[in-house]
Amino acid sequence: MFKVQIPAEPNPEDVLPVKPDPLALLVSVAADGKVQLNKEPMGNTEDTASLTTALTQIFRQREAERLEKTLVIKARYSTNYGPVVRLLDAARGAGANPIVLQIDDLPIE
Repeated sequence: MFKVQIPAEPNPEDVLPVKPDPLALLVSVAADGKVQLNKEPMGNTEDTASLTTALTQIFRQREAERLEKTLVIKARYSTNYGPVVRLLDAARGAGANPIVLQIDDLPIE
């Protein structure tokens, strides 16, 4: 069992505009299994080699510069478990830490 606390809906007048973090890394999984890294095509969930290569290069550079290696994987709630696990494994193998899983098409901005 998980205890979840959901905050109250913010008043739009009180919310300041938020600029996206230029270092944010987002892996998106489309309904057809195609994968994107920050909107760049990275193959599909069956073959994660190009995603692993791209992430490894990014994280090597970030390690040298002591930058964050957080990765968000965005998948629909209806996405099968297996493809998401393959992406999690690829991201972890490339050095992502922490890895955040976002579901249900929640906006990430």
